[in-house]
Amino acid sequence: MANEVVYDVVYDAADVQIVRDTVSLFGFGDSDMVKASRDNNRAEVKVDAQGRGSIAKVNNSLGTITVTLSASSPCYPFLVTDANEGKVAPLHVQNGNEYFGGTEAFIEKDADVAYGKDVGQRDFVFKVLDYSHKFN
Repeated sequence: MANEVVYDVVYDAADVQIVRDTVSLFGFGDSDMVKASRDNNRAEVKVDAQGRGSIAKVNNSLGTITVTLSASSPCYPFLVTDANEGKVAPLHVQNGNEYFGGTEAFIEKDADVAYGKDVGQRDFVFKVLDYSHKFN
């Protein structure tokens, strides 16, 4: 069985936990449930006229997390309320031993609203002030 491929991990979307404050979000859209990124590079490099480089650590820990809900999600009104109140609260995403998020997140942009022949999606864009991404 030398050609047999063994997978250590099988992805299951049901294993992904997205928690806003103390509420586990559910009722996602039919595309990506969540996506995230650090807003800045971890370091900046400068090179002088003679080609010598130097590295400066960037201490900016801002990140952006986008959560996509179905327009019919019971969590939709909850996030609209958070956005209207300007609430700053934790937002954490975990899948197995991978974790990203932070303790200070707010909704940067209200979800765009559209109605059509299908159930729509609502993208909530969170700005995370203390974004981290790690494996436990």
